[in-house]
Amino acid sequence: MHISLIMNVKLYGLLSFRNSYCLPTLYGYTTKGLPGIEIIGLGSMGRVLKEKIIFITRELGKKYPMRRYVLSIEGLEEFNKNEQKELKNLELGFLILFWKLADIVSISGLEKSLCSGQINVHQELITPAITNDIWDEIDNKFGLLKTKATLIGPEIEKKYDHIREFPIKCLLEQLASDE
Repeated sequence: MHISLIMNVKLYGLLSFRNSYCLPTLYGYTTKGLPGIEIIGLGSMGRVLKEKIIFITRELGKKYPMRRYVLSIEGLEEFNKNEQKELKNLELGFLILFWKLADIVSISGLEKSLCSGQINVHQELITPAITNDIWDEIDNKFGLLKTKATLIGPEIEKKYDHIREFPIKCLLEQLASDE
């Protein structure tokens, strides 16, 4: 069996701002280039996030192949400098992309996933409060697309036809207990 060293993954970030929401695309790939992690599109936040990803992964005792990992974002044109703190809610999405590229987790269907949340160095998940109005809009959007979205991170108070929740807290607990 041949295992490819080059892989592509993507998912949607979910940011709540200005009484609405934004679904930027987070994407990543691996190559045979100089090993390391590169985060593009977050400015100086990218360097801090890179170090946090490495630290959390090592704290969990997970090893990853020495490859070049490139993580990036598209769709932040609406954000201005005053809203940069909201971008911290993309941390969980970037961590999941890295873990997927590094074969630490095997989650399928990421391209139809929405992800929002911060994770601290103690592996504690901090999810943003997102109003039901936004969930209603997102459910309608995916209904029009005739598909379902998988939500990673925040918990929803009610059930929707086109949004299903992924138990990220269970995954984090499993990774921590696998040490």
